[in-house]
Amino acid sequence: MDKKKAMLLHTILSPTKAFSFLKTNPNWVIAAISLSILHAGLAILPALFQKEHKLPSDVLLIVIVLIVLWMLIKWLSSAAVLNFVLILKGTQEPTLRFRKALTVVTYSSVASSLGVFASAFLGLLVWLTGHSNGFRFVAFPSLRAILPPSLLLEPISLFLERIDVFSAWYLYLIVIGISKMFSIYLRDSLLIGFVVWLCSMITSTSMRTFFRIWTVHSSVI
Repeated sequence: MDKKKAMLLHTILSPTKAFSFLKTNPNWVIAAISLSILHAGLAILPALFQKEHKLPSDVLLIVIVLIVLWMLIKWLSSAAVLNFVLILKGTQEPTLRFRKALTVVTYSSVASSLGVFASAFLGLLVWLTGHSNGFRFVAFPSLRAILPPSLLLEPISLFLERIDVFSAWYLYLIVIGISKMFSIYLRDSLLIGFVVWLCSMITSTSMRTFFRIWTVHSSVI
């Protein structure tokens, strides 16, 4: 297998070696296409298992387009934040800086993608074993569970819902990626990575809020 095509797998198994390779071979396109296909497929998975009230094909197409746009917006905004912080820090390589930043955030997001995949797999397993009346994604324990729902506004609840073991893994990969791709001390990478991670989480929460509003509006229409 081509080493570039296997980088997503290497990012999971050995992130330090993966980002060391990507430092001299920054390429975000392969990761972006692979993860977009994965998320688009998982997004329409519940609709494929519905026996009643199946969504029209044009609606499914809109969902796929929105998912891909969502991921692109998240990656581009996170890379822009990372690029801006690196400019303030005085990091060299201005021609490659944004490309490397985009490589870091796309490859790091494989952790979040695995979380969605695991959620879908467990949901399918629960449904097939007869423990559920229909297919649905299984939610993993998150920070939202530590506070009573009555104290949380919906945006805050959606934000805390996204903070789980996979988002922590996502943060870890971002920190390692920044450290290796830009030769920055791990302590500094942790602070920069947290800023980028927070931006990504806020963007994802905003997009999820938009999708919920759009879904409710579409159902009313």
